[in-house]
Amino acid sequence: MLSHIRDVLLPSNVNVVMTGRMLLLRPISKNELTREYLAWLNDPVINQYMSVRHRPQTFDTVAQYINALRCKPGCELLAIFFKKNHCHIGGLSLIEYDIDNGIASYGLMIGDHRAYQCGCGAEATLLYLTYIFADPKIRRVYVTVISSNRRAQQLIEEVGFQKEGVLRQHSVLASGEICDFYYYGMLKEEWGRYQDSFSDILKTARYEKF
Repeated sequence: MLSHIRDVLLPSNVNVVMTGRMLLLRPISKNELTREYLAWLNDPVINQYMSVRHRPQTFDTVAQYINALRCKPGCELLAIFFKKNHCHIGGLSLIEYDIDNGIASYGLMIGDHRAYQCGCGAEATLLYLTYIFADPKIRRVYVTVISSNRRAQQLIEEVGFQKEGVLRQHSVLASGEICDFYYYGMLKEEWGRYQDSFSDILKTARYEKF
């Protein structure tokens, strides 16, 4: 059954490999659709702020999500690896690429608990921002965060996003807690000012097409 699910994946929609100081990001392949990956998505600690928290995930639903992204131009699910040993640790979803309005959006998941304290989320975000703002069609990136997700708020504020709006009582956690929904945004000119602050991380960044 698993081999069948792997076989129905559409071809990747983004033909780039992003390499940073300690991470490598590339379009997810059938090799990353493992029971460990599925366990991350169903882990109540990992998924507590993700939309998948509301229902169990299966290989079918994962394949459907990947294919839905790949049906939209410029959208993709990138697998995140440690560069040193190619250990799969999470994913970065390119969930919107709207060239008519010049905007893009993404979502981030670090599944491997060992990677939480290494700054992997920040490096993956910085690699993505460098990549997407190099696109002349994109002038703005936005991201959404549930109000109780303090870790995500701290990360995106540290890399330069600004809080732009609040949807009150918009999200319900698995515990039943009702939370606000925050919108954060960054403009291309703002990224230009912040970029130099992360030169130690980005000086080794490479973007290779395949």
